[in-house]
Amino acid sequence: MRYGIFDIGTKATRMMIGDSDSIKNSEFSFNNFRNYGDRTFLGDALSDDQFKIKGIELTVNRIREYKEIGKKFGVEKFLAVGTAVFRKAKNTDEVLKIIKQITGIDIRVISKKEEAKFSIISAILTGKDYLNPGDIAVLIDQGGGSTEISFAKYNDDNKIQFESLQSLELGTVELKNRIFSYDVTFENVYQMLIEEAREIIKSHKSYKSDKPMKAFGIGSGITNMTRKKGNKNQHGIEFSPEKIQYLADKTLQEYSMLIWELQPNIDPNYPEGKKKLISSLKKTYDINPDVLDHPLSILLARISYKEILDYYKIKRIKVCGAGLRYGVFFSEVLDI
Repeated sequence: MRYGIFDIGTKATRMMIGDSDSIKNSEFSFNNFRNYGDRTFLGDALSDDQFKIKGIELTVNRIREYKEIGKKFGVEKFLAVGTAVFRKAKNTDEVLKIIKQITGIDIRVISKKEEAKFSIISAILTGKDYLNPGDIAVLIDQGGGSTEISFAKYNDDNKIQFESLQSLELGTVELKNRIFSYDVTFENVYQMLIEEAREIIKSHKSYKSDKPMKAFGIGSGITNMTRKKGNKNQHGIEFSPEKIQYLADKTLQEYSMLIWELQPNIDPNYPEGKKKLISSLKKTYDINPDVLDHPLSILLARISYKEILDYYKIKRIKVCGAGLRYGVFFSEVLDI
């Protein structure tokens, strides 16, 4: 059977097309799947935890467009999951009805634990070469609304024992909104967010095990760190916490406009330079968010991934290019 799996989140709308025979009868390969996606910024449609109906138009249009693509490729069954943004909104039921009326797609809003479970299924089944039977797989999945930390014991033959599924308020949209809520310099608020993240991570219910822990990472920030295009090319690249810090520092150097309004020795009136305030940065973002989305995604990823790796003393993390929708597909097809 051919499936079309929708993953509709805070920042993006995605659809994957996959055939059940491709996973039942052979090893995983990205070549057996088709993926479509676009940034639809559904989280920006929230105001006082209510969806502004006009703000869902882009998401609705993409769902309708991708559904038509799915039909052309012979999709027999569509499954759609909604994540953090739907859990947060107070008028979610109204919006789900509107989306179903317009597109015919019935979105199931999944819990934080379900989201973490699907994502770690995806990481394990696409990263078996990284695991030995008995290992604990750790998935750090930074989405727009939250960062999920999942732990599962891998027992080979697609047997996965779920140990701990947790969610932290360290999503990229959440962190971006915190940045824009201040009016200090960017470098000051960035350090504040790192300190806040450490406290959030310290306060979560930590998981303890005497088994080796192998970490996987999902999310636009860590995939952007690879500097490669496409899930297939990003998949399997490894980072150390030190490399993540290096890439964040390098990003600040390359995108100096995040730090400086006027650089030293450029303007005679400001020989020591002038640091950029958040209010100025927000004006730039409001005019053209694409200018800042890439560097911010890497810096906000550093906040989550490095601090979690350091907390659990994990030395390496492997990028997983197969996200939540793959986990939904595997769970449906393999009955996990």
